[in-house]
Amino acid sequence: MRHMVAVGLAVTSLLTWGCSEGPAPTRPSTSLPGTPTATGFGSAANLTVTWSCITEGVGCPARTGQLTSNPAAATAPGSPGNLMSFVNGTTVSLGWLGPTSGDSPTSYVIEAGSTPGASNIIVFDTGTAGSGFTATSVPAATYYVRVRARNAAGTSGPSNEVTIVVSGGGPGPCTGAPGAPTNLMSSVNGSTVFLSWNSPSGGCATTYGVEAGSSSGASNLASILTGNASTSFTASSVPPGTYFVRVRAGNGNTLGGVSNEVVVSVSSTGGTLTILPATLPTLTVGVPISIALSVVGGTGTGLVFSPNNIGSQIPGLSINTPTPGFLSGTPTTAGPYLRGFSVRDSAGNTGSIVYSGSVNP
Repeated sequence: MRHMVAVGLAVTSLLTWGCSEGPAPTRPSTSLPGTPTATGFGSAANLTVTWSCITEGVGCPARTGQLTSNPAAATAPGSPGNLMSFVNGTTVSLGWLGPTSGDSPTSYVIEAGSTPGASNIIVFDTGTAGSGFTATSVPAATYYVRVRARNAAGTSGPSNEVTIVVSGGGPGPCTGAPGAPTNLMSSVNGSTVFLSWNSPSGGCATTYGVEAGSSSGASNLASILTGNASTSFTASSVPPGTYFVRVRAGNGNTLGGVSNEVVVSVSSTGGTLTILPATLPTLTVGVPISIALSVVGGTGTGLVFSPNNIGSQIPGLSINTPTPGFLSGTPTTAGPYLRGFSVRDSAGNTGSIVYSGSVNP
């Protein structure tokens, strides 16, 4: 009853009292005349409250009022970024950066699959807005992991994907050299060299060593530790020459076996072409695209585009079909992609580009 009286008093302070006839309404110290009532309906995003005081005074009609609040609707958060991982025995630690668009997340969803883009092993909501997660007693296997941000308005797209190799052996620091990386590939764009490879199937790799020599098996030109578990590496301003390149996985100060070797040629006259666009537009399963490719530099005549040996085919897309210089088709498979393309003009100038991203479901 006291609450209802308080509502009535608050309302009367906002309304202008007046009567066309008769005395002003009386206001006893303990209650208003008549029966004050209050009703409410709606949600937090659109709340409407209606109140009335019946028989306020002699000759005065009842009064009603309404208050409506309409805050902006919530939006789903953007995708997290810079997902990183660290393996310590059978303990896996993840860290990432929160989204830079949309409303703030209230939790994150971790997805892990047995193949890139898959989530057949686990889909787990952390239940917190913290940008990190640690799992213990993880079974030995190779995991492909992504993170999504979530709030009441929805769930974001995926972060970048990391490959996590758990070799078992119980908790504790990585011991012994990891296995050899596989499927080392290279691409050259002017004086920039791009390398990518698959992580080893045995042991845990926390860094990689890139070796380059002037002859097969040699490392007299470069020996670089990447300092992280990323399975790609980019070197810029590489002098002209021919390089024999290999990669080793390592942890601590121990490097494991060597990968396959690739021969990388950097020319002082070739590699002058830059392929545009620099990134692909959003790709979605079932939505046709046709992207015109162009180049900067070179003669601009006799251009021939072709896939190179970086990454794999984006299912449903092809280059030079139906018109040379176009990447077209209809994506058929959701998930991350990494695909390289090269171009050559009639004067022998060359260039290449590597596109990476995700195809939306």
